[in-house]
Amino acid sequence: MLKAWEESTIKQYNSALRLRWNLNIKENSDLFDVSIPKVLKFLTIRYKEGANYGTLNSSGSALAIIATEDIRANDLVKKFFKGSLKTKPNKPRYESTWDVDPVLRKLQEWFPLESLSLKQLSQKLALLLALGTAHRLQTLALIKISNITSSDKGLEIRIPDRVKSLGISSKRPILKLPFFKEKPGLCIAKTLRYYLEVT
Repeated sequence: MLKAWEESTIKQYNSALRLRWNLNIKENSDLFDVSIPKVLKFLTIRYKEGANYGTLNSSGSALAIIATEDIRANDLVKKFFKGSLKTKPNKPRYESTWDVDPVLRKLQEWFPLESLSLKQLSQKLALLLALGTAHRLQTLALIKISNITSSDKGLEIRIPDRVKSLGISSKRPILKLPFFKEKPGLCIAKTLRYYLEVT
């Protein structure tokens, strides 16, 4: 069963179960008594300590592993989670965005490609791929030369490897990079093609 989980999930669950274990030791009660009242008491303590909805949800999932009944189906537990979502929602990951125009202007200056050092070319390609595809670095790191196909219209990159942020049954990403003839200094396909030639 543990093989089905990501290492980060195991760490999250381990943290929640350790806190639960400490509470049980403090109260001199059975760790495996995961009744609805005990679950709600534990989650309420975590809530009062400042845990947000995401942390509470993770704690609930961890407790569900050792529970003998389906705690997620219980109406009181559902109401607790609904209330915690309203009063302590998850904060957005990013509070603001940044202006990419200065970066794009600089990348456009790094042209023609033949005039760039390998370091500049690598930096330009990495930035263009990140900005142009909006994929995470973990996805871009999975790019393999053997999975890049070329056509008159541009390049296509298949990512057959498992991407952590996607579900197991999700389709794997395909990055389609058309030639950007209007602004060749910002063309990802041309930059990647040239990079492959010189490396």
